[in-house]
Amino acid sequence: METVFGFFVALICFYVLLEWRLGKVRRDSEQRYADLEAKTRWLYKMFDELQAAPPKTAEAPVAEAAPAVEMPAEPQAEPVAVPQRLTFAEAPAEAAAVEPPAPKEPGWLSKLLFGGNILAKIGVVLLIFGVGSALKLAAEFGVLPAEARLGIAALFGVALGVLGWRKRAGHEMFGFALQGGGVAVLYLVVYFALTRYALIGTTAAFALFVLLGVGGMLLAAIQDGRSLAVLGLVGAFLAPILASSDTGNHVVLFSYFTLLNLFIFGLSWFRSWRSLNVAGFLLTFAIGVNWGLKFYRPEYFSTTEPFLVVLFLIYSLIPIVFALRAAPGTAAVDRVDAMLIFGTPVVCGFLQVPLVEPFEYGLAWSAGIAGLYYLALAYIVASRRREELSVLAESLRWVGAALLTLAVPFAFGARATVALWALEGAAAAWMGAKRERVRIALAGLALQIVAGGYFLLHIDELKHVTALANDVFVGGMLVAVAGLIGSYAASRLNPKASPQLLSAAMLVWSALWLYGTGLHEIDVFVERPWRFAASLALVALPLAAAEFAGRRLDWRVLRRAAVLLPLVLAGGAVAVLDLKRHPFADAAWLSWLAAYAGHFAVLKRQEADGENVWLAARHALGFCVLAALSGWEASWQLKELLPEIRLARMLGWGVVPALLLAAAHYAARIDAWPLATNRNAYLSLGSSPVMLALAAWTCVLNFDYSGAAGGWTYVPLLNPLDLAQILVLATTFAWVREQARAKGLLYAVLGGLTFAWVSAGAARTVRHWLGVPFAWHTLVDSVALQASWSILWTLLALGLMIQATRRGLRTLWFAGFGLLGVVGLKLMLVDTAHVNTLGRTVSLLGVALLVIAASYFAPTPPKAAAPAEEN
Repeated sequence: METVFGFFVALICFYVLLEWRLGKVRRDSEQRYADLEAKTRWLYKMFDELQAAPPKTAEAPVAEAAPAVEMPAEPQAEPVAVPQRLTFAEAPAEAAAVEPPAPKEPGWLSKLLFGGNILAKIGVVLLIFGVGSALKLAAEFGVLPAEARLGIAALFGVALGVLGWRKRAGHEMFGFALQGGGVAVLYLVVYFALTRYALIGTTAAFALFVLLGVGGMLLAAIQDGRSLAVLGLVGAFLAPILASSDTGNHVVLFSYFTLLNLFIFGLSWFRSWRSLNVAGFLLTFAIGVNWGLKFYRPEYFSTTEPFLVVLFLIYSLIPIVFALRAAPGTAAVDRVDAMLIFGTPVVCGFLQVPLVEPFEYGLAWSAGIAGLYYLALAYIVASRRREELSVLAESLRWVGAALLTLAVPFAFGARATVALWALEGAAAAWMGAKRERVRIALAGLALQIVAGGYFLLHIDELKHVTALANDVFVGGMLVAVAGLIGSYAASRLNPKASPQLLSAAMLVWSALWLYGTGLHEIDVFVERPWRFAASLALVALPLAAAEFAGRRLDWRVLRRAAVLLPLVLAGGAVAVLDLKRHPFADAAWLSWLAAYAGHFAVLKRQEADGENVWLAARHALGFCVLAALSGWEASWQLKELLPEIRLARMLGWGVVPALLLAAAHYAARIDAWPLATNRNAYLSLGSSPVMLALAAWTCVLNFDYSGAAGGWTYVPLLNPLDLAQILVLATTFAWVREQARAKGLLYAVLGGLTFAWVSAGAARTVRHWLGVPFAWHTLVDSVALQASWSILWTLLALGLMIQATRRGLRTLWFAGFGLLGVVGLKLMLVDTAHVNTLGRTVSLLGVALLVIAASYFAPTPPKAAAPAEEN
């Protein structure tokens, strides 16, 4: 299983590289086509303009003498000036006044910090800290009674406000800063009186807070003073920090913050001061987080949770209230306050975690209710049917969907979480593609990846008892199906979003889950002998199905996945090697049959549609694997059928591939598919490795096998070995004739193989008829074998030379002559090595007679056709 999965991972990597390369080529082609189209369009435009230009006529020459019959001179048009060289630059745009770009408007944060009188703002903030520090210092050293200290500070705050009010006309920002500082000092005084000195009760203090808040809000609204409101607010929020003694009541603190934020909420109905909203948001939750980390305990839940809920409602409603109250068509309403829309649920969720931790489903209920709340807000905003509110409504939907998504793992197990997240991601990707919203689609794809990661992290929690009906298989397949939907949705995106690359990436993601889950299921529930057959079917059949589904859905990326099917066939053959058994064992033949049926169906359909990606290579690879599998299986079956015959297993490796190659030649002759349209792929590219293997098979067969076939009598040329060899050599001859390149070399190799077979046949005959052991060191010392070789080689040489003479083939004639020379040397050096002078003389005479016979029957062919002799 490790080999199968490792091969599949390598296959996936190869597919990614292939898709990336094809995508790059396609984009380059599209760019060149678009460029050429633009240039052609401009060229036709210029040509039309030249044709439409009125011709300039030359004035008629004045006649010196009036002729008898005055013929009007025809006006001759001047030739239109045509440029000698046409340049394909873009057509010049009409001259237009180029306006300088407007300076970029600074953001709200820059305006707040650096806009207006920055020194006044810094001075007022420092002044607030100074007043707070002075009040603490006076209390520490007992300077003046508490009432006097607070009275002086209050008078100072009022004085700041009055001075700021008077200076607002000539020095607006300075006046705003002083007024804001005055309000902040008064907040500080009241808070000191309440918490530090307990000079006033809670009711009176909050009445004063309300009075200060309403007054500050009215001052800011009347004067349109944003900095006044912000500085007053900052001072109000700093008051608890400056007056803190770490022993205060948190209910008072949060009530105070709630009141301040209600002032901000009220002001947001009248003024779109984002800086005020953001400042309140940051200060509220920064101080709240700090308090929670230091002082929160579970028993504070009932007195803390209500304030968090109220603050959550305030800051979730502020951007919506402003957007709904804004005038339609204004620029402000088009801007979504991302910090409040998305930051509020994030920060409040972070604070909610420790509060509801003691409750079993506390987080689930919190996330679920908040999600429904945001979806309700989205519905309210969308019901206004204003185009400028569409982005806000979409943002609220996303927040609601995200919160409901988070509620799932808090309430359910890993299986339900993975299922819902994966399907939600698929739905989002589909919706994004349908509405041409790239961000929605990308978010859906990202959610699927998160679902997969969550599945892997919690896989130990899943049940895995029943085959196909267990949490692991169902969850993995849901992620795979969701990834497939996401891949299809990605392929429909805008071209600027690189849809093909995204689609290929998600298809790879889906395939990894499909094959990983399926192979894991096979490894756990399928018995070991049947695992290969099941794995092969699992890997191959989805690739074949990808072609049919891709064609129906017009999904090119999915169709291209079927290109990998021949590699799966080759990988399956390699996996069988690792299993050390025959390829058709334990119903694997059925999987191979289905895989090859899918392979040829894919090739035929894609060839008909012009999808020719590596078409010849795929035909060739499939043929090579088929030849190897058929020879392998035949060898194993013959071994099982005739276990006592050593030759039987070897014959299967040669005979069946040779028959397959012969069938390919016959199919090419009758123009049967796939040979009719892919002749070279099968008879050259695909059969070359097969022929190389058959050549090696011939060498091994002739040099290592004696031809013994059990109790059968050995008859030259009519025994199983020679009959198989004749079939292989005949097939090789037909294959060589089909080749267009290096044909001479191939004929030489064929001749060498034939020579080896004939020579080995003589050795086998000597072994069986004369009882010489089939060992080459013994056979070469046999006088009978040496004589047989001399006769056979001479006959071969004469046959070659005669045939060469008849056909005028000088190369073939010299090959026969060379073999005849080898026979002569052999007669002198080997056959007569242990013979007397008479024997040597007879050998020389024999060689001479053979040469004379050859010269008579097979003279040397002429170099070229000789001219006719003259009489």
